[in-house]
Amino acid sequence: MAITRTKKDSLVETKLSEKVVSDIKTATTEPAEKKVETKAVKIKKPGFIASTIDELKKVQWPTLQFVLRWSGVIILFTFVMSMSLGFFDHAFTGSIKFVDCTSPQGRNQSVQSCGTELGEYLTFRRS
Repeated sequence: MAITRTKKDSLVETKLSEKVVSDIKTATTEPAEKKVETKAVKIKKPGFIASTIDELKKVQWPTLQFVLRWSGVIILFTFVMSMSLGFFDHAFTGSIKFVDCTSPQGRNQSVQSCGTELGEYLTFRRS
């Protein structure tokens, strides 16, 4: 007789066949199988250079078209960023010069010479 669960909370006694019962008894009473001793074979690990070459063979290398396309994207992005940073640098420097020229404690220049210098800076003309 064995007790099995048929539903979540109900237990039912069932009759097991004699073969299943004898298999269970022999499995629990038989001694464990004898372990056969074997010599451990040491596998030589590849060196650093050999393993590096093996890894490089597994790499999926990009195509020339892929490299050229992304190189163009990177060059364009770098150009746009450098132009915007240059613009902001020029604008902030001009605003600082404007504040310096118009402040009462400025560089003790006349308003006209300060305005001329600021105008030359803002129009990219250098004297």
